[in-house]
Amino acid sequence: MAALSLNQRARVKKKAGGVACQVFMICLTMFMLFPVFWAFLTSIKPNELIYQYPPVFFSDQFTLDNFSYALRAQNLLRAGFNTFFLSTVTAAVSGVIATLAAYAFSRFRFRGKNLLFGLVVAPMLIPGITNLIPLYSVYTKIGLNDTYLGLILLYIPGTLSFATIVMRSYFDGLPYAIEEAALIDGCSRFSVVGRVVLPVVAPGILAIFIVNFVTIWNDFMITLIFTSSNEMRTLTLTIYNMIGTATVKQGPLSATAFMTLLPALLIFLVCRKKFIGTMLDGAIKG
Repeated sequence: MAALSLNQRARVKKKAGGVACQVFMICLTMFMLFPVFWAFLTSIKPNELIYQYPPVFFSDQFTLDNFSYALRAQNLLRAGFNTFFLSTVTAAVSGVIATLAAYAFSRFRFRGKNLLFGLVVAPMLIPGITNLIPLYSVYTKIGLNDTYLGLILLYIPGTLSFATIVMRSYFDGLPYAIEEAALIDGCSRFSVVGRVVLPVVAPGILAIFIVNFVTIWNDFMITLIFTSSNEMRTLTLTIYNMIGTATVKQGPLSATAFMTLLPALLIFLVCRKKFIGTMLDGAIKG
């Protein structure tokens, strides 16, 4: 009976610990999501309720004027297109390069492989802001400032290191026997990669695409320095320009911030299962 009582106590303590952990995580999540919730409430409030004290959380008065003002006055559609185009193209190109490079590092043996892989990873150790001044000087001389091509060429090196590390760990965990069987059957190396390997590592490619997409989507420093015209403005830069020196229109600013957050959040929510599973697989295999 004593042993049974001890077992019961252990189970109760374990269950209580699990409940306490879940409650803590729920509270932490609510704390982290509160700014997003408050931004949404501010975006649908009339101007007189935004500055009311004490603050009004819920009201029967709501308006969409802040969203219409942001779309009309800030040219938000153009900024959204720029952000989406830069994020998508950069994430796609970086994903292709990182996948091919990771496959070569994982499957082939050649002299200087470890040194070359170290050079690929090295940019993660160097703060990117240290390169902006010389890059700006070079871009000014060759005419790449304020262009899509110039921004994409700046974004790609910053996203390659992480993507290559993740994909190499993913390839290292795949059995090579499958590829050998395909090669014996007469498939070329490119055919093996396209027909056998890529379908298996598709979740990993999706994961690095999401990470790179969100990274470029949230970028501010590069677009601030390397763009000057309103036609090349991105969403983060639009939010920055809405903050005046004397006054800040909280309603349109919150509406713009909420619309900026929404697309990246939806992409992550749709793909979260494959993304989290791939990250865990990469951590275990690595």
